[in-house]
Amino acid sequence: MSDWELVIPMESGSRRALFPDHDSLRLVVLWTGTFGGKGDTPQDLAVVDVGACCGAFSLAVLRLIPQAHIIAFEPSDKAWPYLVHNLGGVADLYNMAASDKDGFSDLSEARIGVQTLHGKGGKSVKTVRLDDVIAQKVHMMKIDVEGHEMEVLDGAKELISEHRPDIIIELSKENQFRAGRTLDELKQKLSDMNYVPVRQLTKQDWHYVRQR
Repeated sequence: MSDWELVIPMESGSRRALFPDHDSLRLVVLWTGTFGGKGDTPQDLAVVDVGACCGAFSLAVLRLIPQAHIIAFEPSDKAWPYLVHNLGGVADLYNMAASDKDGFSDLSEARIGVQTLHGKGGKSVKTVRLDDVIAQKVHMMKIDVEGHEMEVLDGAKELISEHRPDIIIELSKENQFRAGRTLDELKQKLSDMNYVPVRQLTKQDWHYVRQR
């Protein structure tokens, strides 16, 4: 799908999952079926969408639970207009990258959806720690950041320790290699945080939960 193909549906004015349309969006119902039993209600549901791109994942959540509170992070100027179009007024949007430090980093000049902080060159973007931005209870985190997953987790240690959110995360061998590490290192990181995989959503997207 080209960037131009993304513009056409946006001009219609409707909120749509413009890009991408992964199976994980439909299978998010598997997770929402586990929500509850802890004194929470759908109005309390908070989802952090890290690497939101055009908002497809968050739109899928809102279709299932319209009252959900979405907090979305997307540093790409290419994807940002589509994210605002899809989620503006119904979610808290941050045009910055979640990471392990407050500062700046270079985002590669690739096509929408595959830009990375682990490429060569690119445009400088703001980076923040989720622990410094989010104070409320969080029920789920979706992390799809093209190899920057480890840094996102490191910057959310307090949030994860206190709220124990479910995590939907992309596990890509190629992306981790680009970041200078192995996929096993990322899996070990999740294990060290007492997270275990409970279901595979797509070829690379996995649902993790906190054991204790």
